[in-house]
Amino acid sequence: LFRSILSFETGLYFVQTGLEAPSYSIHANRLELPLWLQVNLIRGEVSPFVFVGSYVNYLLSAKSVDSSGDLDIKKIYNNFEIGLVGGLGINFVAGQDFEIGASGSYALGLSNTNNQSETGLVEVDQNRRLQFLLHFIFRT
Repeated sequence: LFRSILSFETGLYFVQTGLEAPSYSIHANRLELPLWLQVNLIRGEVSPFVFVGSYVNYLLSAKSVDSSGDLDIKKIYNNFEIGLVGGLGINFVAGQDFEIGASGSYALGLSNTNNQSETGLVEVDQNRRLQFLLHFIFRT
């Protein structure tokens, strides 16, 4: 019974983040490792859940795009970021050993993403984002 209520979830995600401004945009690609504690509220054909945890990610690339073209800006950001995440979701049984699910969450970066030695900026820049995930679960 305890195992079906409480679980530890992890994975490896490719995450794209960025911002759009009137005259430019910034796009970053990251590899993320989340570590979540999940509480399954009801176990059955339809299973809602809530989760909280943390994440660490590695910056793969970053670029700025404006009317003059693309500019590689990876060096002005720190390569690693840590943060907290919390959210809710639902799983649907789709077969004897297979589930389909969806979740939504809010992630709050705790580390400064500015590479201060490269930019000279003293301000702290932390990522905040809403995430929406579709997932497939294979039971063995």
